[in-house]
Amino acid sequence: GGGGGGGGNSSNDRGAQQGGSLGRESITLALGQVGGLASGDLLFFVLSALLAGLASSYHKVRGLSFQQIKAVAARRGVSVPELFLPHLEPISCFVIDRLRDNPIPTPYLSMLHSEGAEKFLTDTLKFTIPHLVRNEREHLLQELGRLLGKGHRDLFLDHLGHLIGTLQQDLSVNELDQRITALCTSLDIDSAARRELFHSMYAQCLRDLIFWLGPRDESEDYNARTVDSIWYIVKVEKRWNLSRALDRDILRENLQDMALSFCFDINKCIQAREGVRATLESKTNALLALIGLMHLLGTRIVTSMRLKVAAILKLGALRAPTLRPLVCRAWLTFLRSLTPKALRAIFSQVIVTLRPLLDEVPDAVVPIYQFLFVEKRAVLRRCFKDIFFLPEIPALRECNAILNASTPAPGTLIEQLLHLTKGCRHDSTMVQCEAFQKLVTLLKAEAFALTGSLAAGDERLEAVLVEVVAVLIAGCRLPEAARLCVQGLGYLGAVDPSRLQLKITKQQQQQQQ
Repeated sequence: GGGGGGGGNSSNDRGAQQGGSLGRESITLALGQVGGLASGDLLFFVLSALLAGLASSYHKVRGLSFQQIKAVAARRGVSVPELFLPHLEPISCFVIDRLRDNPIPTPYLSMLHSEGAEKFLTDTLKFTIPHLVRNEREHLLQELGRLLGKGHRDLFLDHLGHLIGTLQQDLSVNELDQRITALCTSLDIDSAARRELFHSMYAQCLRDLIFWLGPRDESEDYNARTVDSIWYIVKVEKRWNLSRALDRDILRENLQDMALSFCFDINKCIQAREGVRATLESKTNALLALIGLMHLLGTRIVTSMRLKVAAILKLGALRAPTLRPLVCRAWLTFLRSLTPKALRAIFSQVIVTLRPLLDEVPDAVVPIYQFLFVEKRAVLRRCFKDIFFLPEIPALRECNAILNASTPAPGTLIEQLLHLTKGCRHDSTMVQCEAFQKLVTLLKAEAFALTGSLAAGDERLEAVLVEVVAVLIAGCRLPEAARLCVQGLGYLGAVDPSRLQLKITKQQQQQQQ
């Protein structure tokens, strides 16, 4: 009887386990269906639940969770690492929290990064270490270090800057110092060793903290809490009294030698291909950090590294199209930070660089033009002669009025033709196209006057028209301006446009070969 009862209990247990497995399998399948359509927090919930399924005690649930993650990625037209990328920080923290209790098997973690589980864990340390410390789970550092083959003390020190950046959000400087001291004690780092280790990590710590410097809203110049944290690091390095009040001039002196290093790190983040190390959020933070850094460093230091900053912003607009409004905000901060002499030196270059963005993000570019033409007209008036045209749009009405008043338009027909041909040879393709547009319009409007003057033997006009024809023929090589240039030649009657087009096509074929 006892044996029979035992067999019955065993059968019941197996049935219960089978029923539990079937229930979890059904839930996993449902999560996969929802994941194909979900977004935001709901998608994060689905992904977290499927990741948890990878650690299930039921073999079928583990396999099914793995299949559903791949299926969700396929439905959304992305790879598995790309699927998790928008939720990288919470997902990595979710994984780390389970390291000791019911961990996700390492082979499954490999799918979160194209280079494997270890690379995923390494690249997300900037998220996971502050998460563990903030939630007082430092004991998991040892487990994380074991997986990565590193000591937990090294993990802590290598990411000290990110750790301070995270803790500063909720702690005062004194509380931050107490928390760091307690952490060092728990890691068996005494005060003497702490000073030595902080000294060795001083530069890297500041370079990490710079990424927290960006203003949190447009009313701020920079994140004041981060400035306090940077000042704290400087005081520890210099062995100053921690109660010493912030002195921005002294802080700038201590940061100026590293300013180009900060710019290098920011540019590297902006230019990086989006992935685990560089998300859209991290690029946004990098641009905000650059804005905060320029405000903090001031005119003298920013002017000294103006070429580097200008290069960062030019490339930033090309590599991160979705961030162009923020790039324009950084441009305005940069221009406001320059000395008058430096501003004059790059004025025309800035106008040309920002011209393509005027069509895409006018609300972000117009304030820059207004700053240059309206607010700084006394400083830049002598440079206005280098600007050929501004688009004639309502938002730039005041800028155009100031430009026209400062640089009177050419009076005679010959002067207008010479001015426009100069614009047609500009380095900027967009300026060239605008110049060709105005030139062709002028040729069409003045066709009768040109014929009359040539018939009267105006030799100067004839010489100018020879130059105009040369410019139009050269412009036919520009795909953006070819049609306009052919029209202009037609208005002049200098050549048969159909024959010219054949000639141009042959030249283009030779260039391609």
